[in-house]
Amino acid sequence: MRSQPKIANCGEEPLQFERLLTELSISFINLPADLVDNKIAITLKSICHHVGFDYSALAQWDAAKGLFEVTHSCVTGGDVSGRRFKVDDIPWVAAKIFRGERGEVFRSARPSKLPDAATRDVEVLCQMGMQSAIFFPLKSGERTTFGFLCFGASRSDRECSEYCFDRLSVIADVFAHSLSCRYVEDPASLRSEGRRSLEFDERFQLAIESFPTAVVLVDEEGKIILTNSRATSAFGYEQDAMVGRPVEMLIPERFREDHITKHRAEYALNPSARSMGADQELYAVRSDGSEFRVDVALTPIRSNGSMLVLTAITDITERKLSEQTLIDMNVQLLEANEKIRKMKEQLESENIYLKEEIKLERNHTEVVGRSLPILQVLQNAEKVAATNSAVLLLGETGTGKELIARAIHKDSRRKARTMVTVNCAALPASLVENELFGRERGAYTGALTREMGRFELADKSTIFLDEIGELPLELQAKLLRVLQEGEFERLGSSKTIHVDVRVIAATSRDLETAVKDGKFREDLYYRLNVFPIRVPPLRARKEDIPMLTWHFLHELGRRMGRDIETVDAATMRALQSYSWPGNVRELRNVIERNLIMHPGAMFEAELPEKTGEVSAVGGTIEEVERNHISAMLTRSGWRIRGPGGAAEALGLKPTTLEARMKKLGITRK
Repeated sequence: MRSQPKIANCGEEPLQFERLLTELSISFINLPADLVDNKIAITLKSICHHVGFDYSALAQWDAAKGLFEVTHSCVTGGDVSGRRFKVDDIPWVAAKIFRGERGEVFRSARPSKLPDAATRDVEVLCQMGMQSAIFFPLKSGERTTFGFLCFGASRSDRECSEYCFDRLSVIADVFAHSLSCRYVEDPASLRSEGRRSLEFDERFQLAIESFPTAVVLVDEEGKIILTNSRATSAFGYEQDAMVGRPVEMLIPERFREDHITKHRAEYALNPSARSMGADQELYAVRSDGSEFRVDVALTPIRSNGSMLVLTAITDITERKLSEQTLIDMNVQLLEANEKIRKMKEQLESENIYLKEEIKLERNHTEVVGRSLPILQVLQNAEKVAATNSAVLLLGETGTGKELIARAIHKDSRRKARTMVTVNCAALPASLVENELFGRERGAYTGALTREMGRFELADKSTIFLDEIGELPLELQAKLLRVLQEGEFERLGSSKTIHVDVRVIAATSRDLETAVKDGKFREDLYYRLNVFPIRVPPLRARKEDIPMLTWHFLHELGRRMGRDIETVDAATMRALQSYSWPGNVRELRNVIERNLIMHPGAMFEAELPEKTGEVSAVGGTIEEVERNHISAMLTRSGWRIRGPGGAAEALGLKPTTLEARMKKLGITRK
């Protein structure tokens, strides 16, 4: 693949290059003839260093000898000063240099681009190490071309931008004007004719005309005595309208008094070449009253005992606008990157959360049942779904409270975002705060990374807090603050995070009793109990058991590769007559266990023994649950985990069962 041409762009900072050109141009003003050669050599070195060329040479034409002689040069790793070129050595270049009275500027990025007539020239230039070059004829005033200035590079793909090309031609003009002084009348003879004032020196006028910026020459009284054409163009005045008037005419009115009483007076006490108003914003004003940003360089010039100030003015309006545009774009990019980072972080967290959800093997995609109790629950869920109100789902373990929560979220305005679920009973008390509100790196021993909490993850969505009654008392106040103010802090951080989260809580405990016992905050209870929905136990909607049975048979049958055609009539009667203390979850587990034990197209089941069962009307919910769990533990020989364990029989996670045993005070006797 061909590489793109390298472009000489006058450095990374155009304003810096403009200042360099201005300073170099000023340095040639009134420069004694014996110092011109040394100044040109220094300037060539500065230009090559700033622009990036590795070759520059100034050659003058010796008509008597018929050849070009290199009088000044700057070459990487050497010097070619003193080298001579006959016209026959560079015939094509010489023809360009001497074309007409003013010569012709030309450039070539590759030798191959030159015509066949330049074959000899290419050989000579390549011998000198130049693969690409720019030639500027040297001319001044009424004189015809008397030499050339060239810049070159050792690479054939070195191209020069138009901006850089224009500025290099300015340097060529400055050199030409300085060298031409050797061919005009002696300055002493000019003074004898009464032309002593610098402002009337034609050579000086020619010199400032070559400046790349607007130039205004000011006397000790602050009056303009000379300008160049760039100044008249920049400010919109004719030269006659500027000469003789105070320089303050070019300064906005609000700055004029300070300029007269402060800046001009201070400069008169300590005149030196320097930039005016360093680290300040400088403005100039045009003839039509419009203002523009400028960069100003001042240089004192002594003439006949008087001090004049040469003021070089560069319009930097567009450059500053470009800089500000870049700054604004950078700020916008930083803001966009921060938003992307946050979105990426949240999406990654959601992805991890969804993977965890998949591992939990969600059992229902919708609520199954057509009994009156479950239809009333669904109707209430539909009513509250469209609001942002908190919902408290009440009911025994295994009744499907999470399915109702998902149904509410699915019908809400937040359904586009993932509902986040937290089982407060399944988490150790020491990790609940970390899980809900997140942590910063180093918040505690072992916290090696920052972690986003579930509330932050659920921003603009719904969070389902299952078994809210198990939440430690010390965290209930922090949860209340989130519900009321929508704000919290991560563990180990003082930065407040604001979220918009809809809360659905569920519990199998009697929260009113817990409030009376001081185990649950009363203000939190009333904040959650805005819209309570009680999910009925399976024994209260036995007419749904056949529908639920077939739902689980189809779901589990597909997973096991079984196709169940019928259900044994005795089995269905037994399923409907059983009290199901473990509710829907227990029904599913019984069906799954019997599908494994009884192969065939007909489903048959052995139900749990009724030992230890308590009537639905006998005792409180906690008593029923305590007795049922105790019966399952007795039956499994107090084995909680593994196949045949009490957790499997009850359709609970082992950690959940252990938490319920601790809560209900169940211990092995």
